Amino acid sequence: MSDNVSKAEIDARFDALDARTDVKFERLLGEIRVSNAELAGKLDVVAAKAAGRWTVWGAALTVGGVMLATTLGVLAFGGDRFDGGLNAASIADQAAAKAISNLQR
Repeated sequence: MSDNVSKAEIDARFDALDARTDVKFERLLGEIRVSNAELAGKLDVVAAKAAGRWTVWGAALTVGGVMLATTLGVLAFGGDRFDGGLNAASIADQAAAKAISNLQR
């Protein structure tokens, strides 16, 4: 083999080396982009799960608070609404008085 290599051969070898390096570099960049997209997708899933948990707990606490407020409201103002009717003691007193008056006649 001859040790004399022409400039055209050296240029061709460098061009081939550049092309292989560019392909490897682009492949590496593609893998980084895919990994970045996968990581972003996983982070979105984690964020969605966390938001879902907070939504469920927030709704549960809201419903519990509304139920507690309704119960306290009924207890606070219910006596005014239901106390105006006749009670059993007054009915019994009226019946006893009527019976006594009937016996005295």
